[in-house]
Amino acid sequence: MVKYGITSGINLFIAGGVAYSIVAGTFDILLPLAASQLAQGTATAIPQAVLAFLPLVFTVIVFLISLFVLEMKIELPLVFSQFRGVGGRLPIPFLYVSVLPVILATSLLYSLGVWFQPLSHLGGGLGSFIQFLAVYSNQSGTSTISGGLIYLIQPNFPVPYTSGYGTYIYQLETGWSPLNMPGGAVWEVPTWAHFVIYLLVLVCLCVIFGKFWVEMTGQSPKNMAEQLQDVGWQIPGFRRDPRTIESVLNNYLPTITILGSIFVGILAAFATISGAIGGGMGVLLTAGIMYAIYQQLERENLIESYPALNNLLSK
Repeated sequence: MVKYGITSGINLFIAGGVAYSIVAGTFDILLPLAASQLAQGTATAIPQAVLAFLPLVFTVIVFLISLFVLEMKIELPLVFSQFRGVGGRLPIPFLYVSVLPVILATSLLYSLGVWFQPLSHLGGGLGSFIQFLAVYSNQSGTSTISGGLIYLIQPNFPVPYTSGYGTYIYQLETGWSPLNMPGGAVWEVPTWAHFVIYLLVLVCLCVIFGKFWVEMTGQSPKNMAEQLQDVGWQIPGFRRDPRTIESVLNNYLPTITILGSIFVGILAAFATISGAIGGGMGVLLTAGIMYAIYQQLERENLIESYPALNNLLSK
């Protein structure tokens, strides 16, 4: 797909699936909900019908914020050591690790809810400890996590599509999440505190996975400096030494990695709590895919416009 088209088949399937969920959610859920609010004929019918479309509004907001941030970058000047007058710029995007940290963090949080399910029926001290971590209940014939410590670090919040957005906000303000303690006691944590816990855990995991991904994929300052040195690039005003390039990159890459990871974690949590259609991770992924397609189209147009550049890149 990459060879004969734009981007990859997997990316197109992801973007198409999220786009379909947005369209289907709007016409199958939001429009009927707004119509039912108007049919009530009460004084608050029109405001409630408008509020029904807030998930779609938040979806657009998250998508636009993602595209705006994807354009943010720092450009370091470079010169080619073998040819005088040949220079360029090294773009360091704010989302240096893209949305990968939030993908890995979200996958881990959901996986934790599955790991302890086979042990949920154990008794004794081990069973009490498992219940403290995760409690499962039968919902529509499916065993689903419904309490425990792991429940608090997952986005198990009310759904804003059932009874209207006003009711959803009220449930967030006044609702409770159960936390089972050893010995049979049950603590009830306010839903707003549940969201704060989920947000902090998600952001911390995004930072950890962001730093891990940079080191494992050869995008650390040391690896980047060696790659630039091998190609023949150097930073003007500094001597041609990979250690010098590494010291300059150390002023940017670690900070951008952490800030970018924190940002995608907060944005994904905001998309989840606001009820954005397609889910926080889905909207972020789609924005990243669409931006990558746009960049690829720009590069191909540049190569077609300047055949000499194509000859240089193909050598």
